[in-house]
Amino acid sequence: MDNRGISMASGLLVVGTRYYYRMRVPDNLVGKMAKKEFRVSLRTGDKREAKRLSCICGSMVREFFEKVRRGDTTVKKLKPEEVGYLVAEWLKKIVSDAEDRRNMGRFPVEVQRTMDEDRTDAVLEMIGHLESDDKEALWNLEHVKRMKRDAVELLEEKRLNADEGTFGKLCREMLKARCQYWEYERKAFETPWESVEKPLMSVNDALVESIVKREGITEGVNFGVSLGESTPVVSTVQTQDAVKKPSLSEIVEEYIEFKTTEGEWRKRTVAATVPRLRRFVELIGNPRVDTLTRDALKQYRAYLVGSPSRQNERWKKYSKIPEKKLDGMILRGEIPEADRIGRGSVNTYITEINSFLKWATVHHDLPGWACQIIQRVKASSGGKVVSAEESRRRSFTEKEIRTIFSQNGFTEDGFTRSWYFWGPLIALFSGARVGEIGQMRIDDVRESQGILCFDINDKEDKLTKNATSIRLVPVHPVLVEIGLKEYMERLRKRGETLLFPELEKRSKSGIMHYGETISHWFSKFKRGIGVGGPMNEDEEYNKDGKEATFHSFRNTFITECQRNRLELSMIQQLVGHSKGSTMTDRYTDRYSPGELYEGVIAKVNFPVDVERLKRSRFGKWIRD
Repeated sequence: MDNRGISMASGLLVVGTRYYYRMRVPDNLVGKMAKKEFRVSLRTGDKREAKRLSCICGSMVREFFEKVRRGDTTVKKLKPEEVGYLVAEWLKKIVSDAEDRRNMGRFPVEVQRTMDEDRTDAVLEMIGHLESDDKEALWNLEHVKRMKRDAVELLEEKRLNADEGTFGKLCREMLKARCQYWEYERKAFETPWESVEKPLMSVNDALVESIVKREGITEGVNFGVSLGESTPVVSTVQTQDAVKKPSLSEIVEEYIEFKTTEGEWRKRTVAATVPRLRRFVELIGNPRVDTLTRDALKQYRAYLVGSPSRQNERWKKYSKIPEKKLDGMILRGEIPEADRIGRGSVNTYITEINSFLKWATVHHDLPGWACQIIQRVKASSGGKVVSAEESRRRSFTEKEIRTIFSQNGFTEDGFTRSWYFWGPLIALFSGARVGEIGQMRIDDVRESQGILCFDINDKEDKLTKNATSIRLVPVHPVLVEIGLKEYMERLRKRGETLLFPELEKRSKSGIMHYGETISHWFSKFKRGIGVGGPMNEDEEYNKDGKEATFHSFRNTFITECQRNRLELSMIQQLVGHSKGSTMTDRYTDRYSPGELYEGVIAKVNFPVDVERLKRSRFGKWIRD
């Protein structure tokens, strides 16, 4: 029989294999107690022992009710420094409960069936899923949502209440402990039952201690506390050394090691992001976790907004300002807005810092507000806050596309370099990133399953943004009609290997990029022909609107796909975006080049004059 909750005499309730004592809260105390029933675990599966404990518990509860009537309540407020003790005791209890179930041979029906069938692999897979779900919730800061019920039951059992901040910390530490608890469950199922001769309580004590210390759940906790005591939690006495928190620089180094070890950062990301993180810590004074202030984070944002641009003569001019003047507010008064760092760069730095602060919130006791203080800015700013939606680059309008590709460079063979011609065209008809286009080799344009594709990869010295950026993108028929194959054939005859052999790299954040050269040229080109300026939603140029850059070709491609209501997962694979779910990315098959060609590429088009584009020396070079 499945004992999910069976009421018994003497105020007993059995749930699974454990007994609980329950008593209805008198009507005249419901308002003061904020609940209608008092329930506490008796921590035993023996009915006789449960009856004995229920008598003791009943006496204590009635005495407690009487004190509440007199206004002399013993409900205490949980202090932040007591959270570690409480979590350690809770973890010890769930380990003990697990051992009781094993010793009594009682398991959930699904687990028992897999054990009877000697399917240990199925049990381990189930444990793996549970562990993965917990870790994902921890990473996404969903600890309160995940552990709210368990935390409330624990507080009720201990006759404690907690403010919002302490409750959130309790949920987070409980979830961190449970993530590690799954290791214990996995080892227990891998151990033959016949080899276990006695309860593993001494092993459990060591296990709990190792888990809470490894996860930093608590410091200075006495692990010898009896679980049978029903008194409220008592504050632990901690030495000054025990409560000392790590400095932000220590956490930054741990974060860098985590990102590089896990392979989440590629070489270009490491080179660009690591100096910014270390500079951030330096600017705010390298505080400890418990001394970080909102003002320090706000000052860093002000410093970014007021910093001089590092382009050409601007940086040479303003970098001579003494270090003591590198304060945000002072810089904003000293440096004209036109010479300050661009909004895009500011927001890139802010995104990187907030990602670090969010990670530190999960893995250390960094306040939850830390990753919300440094907010994005607008271009003409003065530092106004901008939403993620407002900060996006805009797409090119149809009129702008016609204007760009009707210039003499495209239609009258006026360009002197091949990437002037092919760079914008490939970006528009493939949605590829500028860096991906600039670093292409001739062999990266190849056939796969009978479909001509751009092979975007990180082989040799090529760089990609992330793992999902490595992909095959079918070549649009317009590019073939203009003469992409003929252009590549002429390069091969000359012995070239790069698709754009005359393209030189340009430095960005200490790393040399082909794409930076293309972006720099296009910025001047679009300004010269009067397109790409800030534009409002009515497609009118307005200084407060969104600006278009070379990256806007990618936006334009994605927008056109969405307007045609094409399959979202196909679009995501084509442009190198994650599908938004680890499970979806990992366990779903990728579309073939033929499916991508028929499902997306062949269905999008843009207003370019193909016949005139064929006249270019970099295309088919058709002459009258």
